[in-house]
Amino acid sequence: MLYLYAFAAQPAQPTEARGVDGRAPTVVELGAIDAFVAQVDGSLERTDEHVLAHARVIDALAETNDAVLPVRFGRGFSDAHDLEAAVAGRVAELARRLDDVRGCVEFGLYVVTPAQEPVSAATGSDYLRRRLRDVQLAEELAEHIHAPLAEHARESTRTSTAGASTLLRSSYLVPRGDVDRFRACVEDLQHRNAGLAFACTGPWPPYSFTS
Repeated sequence: MLYLYAFAAQPAQPTEARGVDGRAPTVVELGAIDAFVAQVDGSLERTDEHVLAHARVIDALAETNDAVLPVRFGRGFSDAHDLEAAVAGRVAELARRLDDVRGCVEFGLYVVTPAQEPVSAATGSDYLRRRLRDVQLAEELAEHIHAPLAEHARESTRTSTAGASTLLRSSYLVPRGDVDRFRACVEDLQHRNAGLAFACTGPWPPYSFTS
């Protein structure tokens, strides 16, 4: 099986990092883009060891290439012709997406509110009004945190704050030159919202911004 790790802008720079079957990836040209692949013997089980090896290769590729689109674990093809046929209709789209992520890394942010004791309401309508007010306030606070971070990012994503304690779950595509400013902004927001729990992860390859 020909195992696919990532797409990269040309000319792709290889890495010696060993992947899921102990082999370093090689480069296959696919028109205007390159792909990093490696031969894998037999089927590939989703074990912790294999998933970590997959991520390790992508991290190494992101260090040696300015534009990389990671592929999720487990994507394989019978041979290079099978891969080329599968990608043929999307090469132009992937090339554009590589331009979008060029020179950027991903940061993730997870913000939760402290647990609160439930407040009893006199009537059902009182409860609904209070719940609506709480949801509106939570959305305003989430946007207050998200907006300044998004200004330091080329792109950003947000998920719904439907969870009782989840205020914000978001990802940011940050140019490498803005990483220090982005981190400083996170620290400032955390200082100004001391009652909230912040978890910022990264920098990572742009997993959340891959088509």
